[in-house]
Amino acid sequence: KLDHRAVDVPPATNGKPLDGDFGLSIDITKYDLVFDGVWTARATARVRWFDMRGREIADRVVHTDTLVGAKDEDQRALVRQASAQLVDILAPRVIAWSRSSP
Repeated sequence: KLDHRAVDVPPATNGKPLDGDFGLSIDITKYDLVFDGVWTARATARVRWFDMRGREIADRVVHTDTLVGAKDEDQRALVRQASAQLVDILAPRVIAWSRSSP
């Protein structure tokens, strides 16, 4: 079981605006991997949205479902599945945030 606590670090702007319209920080804060005949995994991520000045606009924690690997898959397959599911969870949020940004 891997449990990593993300360190809060604001975007490195050096007092200048971000190069884009926004900043996005995604920290994987927890990844549980269990073997019980097949590998299963769950991931948790903290997502932060920043405006051009580096001010935090949104701060959310999202979780994947429990992912179940196939008998012939190794741990790496679940990392890929967890990553893909996090993207699926985050995409609509990021789109909504970008549409509501000033």
